[in-house]
Amino acid sequence: MSRAEAGPASLYHRAVVYLLFAILVLPLLGTFVYSIASSWSATILPAGFTLKWYVQLWSDPRFLMAFGQSLLVCVGALVLSVVLILPLLFVVHYHFPRLDALMNILILLPSRCRRWCRRWGCCNSTAPGHWRWWARRGS
Repeated sequence: MSRAEAGPASLYHRAVVYLLFAILVLPLLGTFVYSIASSWSATILPAGFTLKWYVQLWSDPRFLMAFGQSLLVCVGALVLSVVLILPLLFVVHYHFPRLDALMNILILLPSRCRRWCRRWGCCNSTAPGHWRWWARRGS
């Protein structure tokens, strides 16, 4: 079926996808415009645009150090997962197929633990009693 034969249903689906895309992109675009605005008050558009804030941010040594550490952690986690976990998955899948189900459980376990912790409140910082424990910790 070609695009011309798809009819109004395809047009409707395409319109919904574009609308959802716009809903997701507009806040990001607004935040970017606000970040390059020189001054913005009581008007629809800012009075002017400047990159002064970005120059100031990228010249701050504290930001550069924090950004570098974040990149180091990100790249380290990526390299560790590629070097250790990817070969392990191939070995288990091809040489030990009976362990494939166990590997699937281990892969899904972090997302399940997060959901269980949220449901029961054991890992939640707003769980009852959490702040009392935190306050007693210093004494």
